[in-house]
Order: sequence, then structure tokens, then C-alpha cells
Amino acid sequence: MAQKTTIKGFEVIYDDNASSGVSYLRDSLEYDEAIIFFDRARNYGSAPFEDHNGNNFTLVYQNGEYFLNRR
Repeated sequence: MAQKTTIKGFEVIYDDNASSGVSYLRDSLEYDEAIIFFDRARNYGSAPFEDHNGNNFTLVYQNGEYFLNRR
């Protein structure tokens, strides 16, 4: 089931399987590091990234909303 949270001032919708991606963006990265992914998603539609454990995620910007998906 989709959940919504705020990461570095941005509302993000995600499923349970992407919760470690939420933790990575929110807790492991500084604002200046995380904003790169939000800017990329807003400007290009998506921003793929990998967390410290090797899990792959995609931050998607669509219709004014951010979605975090596990790949």
C-alpha cells in the first residue's frame, strides 16, 4: 500500500518495498546531496540511485508529485 512522507521538504509517495530508499534519502544524505536526485527527477522525469546496501531505486516526478520505486 502506498504511503506518503516528507523527505528534505519534498512529499514522496512510496510502497513498503521502497522504505529503505526513503531512509537513505532522508537519513543518510545531507540536503545538498539529496536535492540532486529531486532536481534530476523534476527536470528529466526520473532519477535512479543506489543505496549503501546496493538496493536500486528510482525517484520519479510525475504530475507534480514525487514517487519512489524500488527497481
